[in-house]
Amino acid sequence: MRQLLHIEWIKQSNFGAFKVLLILHFSLFCLMMGVLSFADFNGMEIGKVMLSFPNSWSVTTWIASWFNFLLGIIGIIIVGNEFSYLTFRQQVLIGQSRSRILHGKLLVTLILSIYGFLLTFSSSAITGLVFTTDWDMVNLWDSSYLILIYLLQTISYMVFGMFIALLFRNNALSICMFLLYGIIIEPLIRVFLPYSVSAFFPMKVISNLTPMPKFLDMFSEMAGVSVQGGGSFSNTFSSQLPQIQSNLSEGTLIIVAILYIGLFYALSQYFVRSRNL
Repeated sequence: MRQLLHIEWIKQSNFGAFKVLLILHFSLFCLMMGVLSFADFNGMEIGKVMLSFPNSWSVTTWIASWFNFLLGIIGIIIVGNEFSYLTFRQQVLIGQSRSRILHGKLLVTLILSIYGFLLTFSSSAITGLVFTTDWDMVNLWDSSYLILIYLLQTISYMVFGMFIALLFRNNALSICMFLLYGIIIEPLIRVFLPYSVSAFFPMKVISNLTPMPKFLDMFSEMAGVSVQGGGSFSNTFSSQLPQIQSNLSEGTLIIVAILYIGLFYALSQYFVRSRNL
């Protein structure tokens, strides 16, 4: 494992797009959190209310999910670059197994997902500590489990990105198809299907893992804003910010998301083993 990570670090640290997207993800998330902390409505400092405990857990994970598409694109790049620079083929020629190389990509994906988890967790904790005033009335860890669900969502997007990259084997085409599938293709297909079927589509399931916090409905109603859609990848890009609540239970969403991760990785293994590099 250490050798795989060392090889991956050497490769990824030399790719400018990888570093730019990672910096962009970090910067946009921090910028959004900073803007939200100063949010004001009719003289009411709603930003401080939203980012105090226990609200900070649900609000921060919801906001973090807006930028998961960038991590999905990073998932594409770390695989697509192998085909662009023929490093996949070179590693196989020197004796590395195809499955082992893919395992290295999965390790990078998990590490980047943990980065997203730690960024979100630390932001939730820091803002909660800063903005919470009435500690006697606060259940500190209430809803903190949502951070773990966000971790699952991040892994889902990145493994899906890996699968897309192995399917098309071209960075530009893979990124276009990744975005098109989330913005147009899947939502368009879902329109013609009953909800009992469309609710189980991958992007629908994955984006619904981090819905808009329910207490924010109050603010949207007070402001006279009709808020629909999801805070994550597919709905963010279709300009349908916060989320229609899924009729699927949280447990069902988690199970189906885990199954999709397994499916995408199994298909990735199939493409790696069966296709020419």
